[in-house]
Amino acid sequence: SYILNIDFGEEIALKTSAQITNYSIDSLINKKCIGIINLGDKQIGSIMSQCLVLGSTDINGDVLLLNPDKDASLGDKVS
Repeated sequence: SYILNIDFGEEIALKTSAQITNYSIDSLINKKCIGIINLGDKQIGSIMSQCLVLGSTDINGDVLLLNPDKDASLGDKVS
């Protein structure tokens, strides 16, 4: 697991733990992702997770992060 600090724009920065170890840490820096921020906090191991990062699972069981379009801005709402 990695501990992610995610910038959702407009001064919203949240922390979560994610099972995405098939990504290198460097490849996650400044990577846009899709997440949910209004689920409430949840204890995951030693981390208080504040959001949920969305992904799909491939045939090998690896989690693949869902990505917004290249023109999406931080904080855009999913609809």
